[in-house]
Amino acid sequence: MRSIRPAVVAVSATLSLALLGACSGGSSGGSTAATEAQVVSYHAAYPSYSSPADLLDTANLVVRGVPQSSHTKQVFMDVSDDSDPNTNPQAGLSSDKVEEARQDSAIVVTVSTVRVDEVIKGDAKVGDTIEVSQLGGSLDGTKYNDPETTLLSKDSPYVLFLAEHKNAPYDLLNPEQGMYTASSDGQLAPVSKDNSLEIGSVRTLKNAAKAAK
Repeated sequence: MRSIRPAVVAVSATLSLALLGACSGGSSGGSTAATEAQVVSYHAAYPSYSSPADLLDTANLVVRGVPQSSHTKQVFMDVSDDSDPNTNPQAGLSSDKVEEARQDSAIVVTVSTVRVDEVIKGDAKVGDTIEVSQLGGSLDGTKYNDPETTLLSKDSPYVLFLAEHKNAPYDLLNPEQGMYTASSDGQLAPVSKDNSLEIGSVRTLKNAAKAAK
């Protein structure tokens, strides 16, 4: 298992992302400006993987599953209580300022409940439900968008390469490379056109997982 962090951090940190910023469009006046102001763009950096074997080796859990439902929520980065200013830039700030910094760290994620139909690697059972967190979603009339993330669609079968964390949802190793659609005959297709890692089928993946043990 990977390093453990509090749940509210894990949703972003387990994505191995580094948020480079968020911006909202818009200008004064007109319906176009109102529409633009409702979209916030996230820019994030993710780890990349050189091969399906690299994905398989890194993932804590790999499953074929079907999303059953989802909800969108706001989460916050961790607020350290370390009093050393060399390790905690918030050290010495008033409680109001610390809370302000916490609020400024907020990001929006979509958490999907996924039914596990097949376990390829990891500690899960067929019939289990797991939660998978992804960056972005719609909340309170605003759309939060990460261009690399394709949100899971309800009732659509996927194969997911997931990172596991204590007291937090799973998340994809990489939003493009860690997510494949699965056809009825087990053939896999990358969700993103920018994902060049071809796996083939669930059977191919399961054979690779067995060989790696």
